Amino acid sequence: MDLTGYVKVGELGAVSHSQPLVLVHDSYRIAIYYDQNNYYAIEDICPHMGAFISNGYQEGNLAICPWHHWEFELATGKCNKPVNDSFIKTFPLKVFDNSFWLPSKLCEENEGEFEDWV
Repeated sequence: MDLTGYVKVGELGAVSHSQPLVLVHDSYRIAIYYDQNNYYAIEDICPHMGAFISNGYQEGNLAICPWHHWEFELATGKCNKPVNDSFIKTFPLKVFDNSFWLPSKLCEENEGEFEDWV
């Protein structure tokens, strides 16, 4: 597997069906979820009112915000409930050697702004 341009951000053992791995990488707060033998990296901030989605719960392929129960698809970031045009960012995640890998650069703006969020 080619990991050029990717950095190791965590271990597989840190994620379970009941608990995502939360981290800050390249100015994003990210939650890594597990569902049906797949892992997904999503932005961990609800676009509605800024809650950390990882403080909510997971139902199958949905991450559910703890404040107002907005539901986001893990694979696409699309908001299913309430039905609207909201999305959260998803990130290209690689799994190799029992570790999670994300691109070393996700964005150029907001550098260092959210380092204390975890």
